[in-house]
Amino acid sequence: MSHKRYRSDNHCLNCGSIVNEHFCGTCGQENLELKENFFHMVVHVVGDFFHFDSKFFRSIIPLFTKPGFLTRQYIEGRRVSYIHPLRLFFFVTIMTVLVANAYYKKFEKDLADETTIVTDDAGNPQKLSEAEKKKLLSEKDLKEVNDFKVAFGNFFYQFKYISFFLLPLYALGFKLLYRRSRTYYMDHLTYTMHVQSFIYIVLSIVWLINIAAPATRAWLSDIVLLAIIVYVLLSLKYVHQQSWLKTIAKSIIAFFWTMFVTLAVFVLVVAISVSVAS
Repeated sequence: MSHKRYRSDNHCLNCGSIVNEHFCGTCGQENLELKENFFHMVVHVVGDFFHFDSKFFRSIIPLFTKPGFLTRQYIEGRRVSYIHPLRLFFFVTIMTVLVANAYYKKFEKDLADETTIVTDDAGNPQKLSEAEKKKLLSEKDLKEVNDFKVAFGNFFYQFKYISFFLLPLYALGFKLLYRRSRTYYMDHLTYTMHVQSFIYIVLSIVWLINIAAPATRAWLSDIVLLAIIVYVLLSLKYVHQQSWLKTIAKSIIAFFWTMFVTLAVFVLVVAISVSVAS
């Protein structure tokens, strides 16, 4: 039994059109009473939340168990049962940003050491402590190292914006790979949102495990990378229905394309951050 209070007036408050049922056929707004008590407001909000919640969990299971399934469903028009790809991506990205910030705070020193490499005269990288690096590096070099650390931290904190910037670039790569097929750029953007949502959820889980058990950082990342490669391969095969040979070749190209784009954007963000800090 619904607790919603609908207006007796059948003129839509949003666009003025005639409302035959509970929703306006022109703009889609629900014809609810403007003045509702606290109980009705809570019921409405909770109903909207569980509607999102049910779609979210209904989408998460096939996202993990059937690579490419959600994309095919969306492209073929079967969209009501699952959460919209952009809404899913947005929600997952926000959650991942929170986890990424916690991960960075936990391993800030380790990440800085791993990305700041000192080499010997032969060009071989050396594993040195902070104190040892300070003895070897000049004052100018130390400033550059500190600027890089700040820039690297900014990359983590700006992750949510960078993520949305990378999305269309990744999709462009898939569009070029499948330019001869009857797929539009938006189809590839949808696919990219689903894949990125999967990757971000996996990364969030792994980062949480790393935070709880720091020793897992040494080996868990390799397993995750392999899982992502396999997932992309299976999802491309399901969505585009091409031969395994073509799918494997395109998966390899897609992997290097995404790595190149990600690295290029990372370098750009770091360069801008260092420039601003100088």
